[in-house]
Amino acid sequence: MADTPQERKELIPKFLDIIENGWASEDNPHRVSYFLYRGYRSGRMNPGAYFVMTDGKGDFYELPADNEKLTIIGNLLDQARSDAIGEVGERLLDFQDNTQDLERSTPGYSHQVVTLNNIHTVVQQLKKEAK
Repeated sequence: MADTPQERKELIPKFLDIIENGWASEDNPHRVSYFLYRGYRSGRMNPGAYFVMTDGKGDFYELPADNEKLTIIGNLLDQARSDAIGEVGERLLDFQDNTQDLERSTPGYSHQVVTLNNIHTVVQQLKKEAK
């Protein structure tokens, strides 16, 4: 038995949430798409709330907001931030390994240590924002 609208929690997506449409077949290009914004239409033809979606390749379309088979499976911005933190972290470790090999008397040593500390601070800030 399907949930009544009162029993079902309303889906409230955020910008660029990755949403899967359970009604679409596996080979449907609109099965997984990105949320852009919520709209509302009044009148006789298809009244009610709807979501404007994109496939990320230039195609835009609308889905009814009351579709019980829509599921949020992630967020594009969160994934990009996580990937960026991972990439910066790897570069930071490489940079740290290279800096450890330098002697204090090497020209540019102090500049590299300052840069390393700045990178470390940025990575820590990104990790805090990601939580």
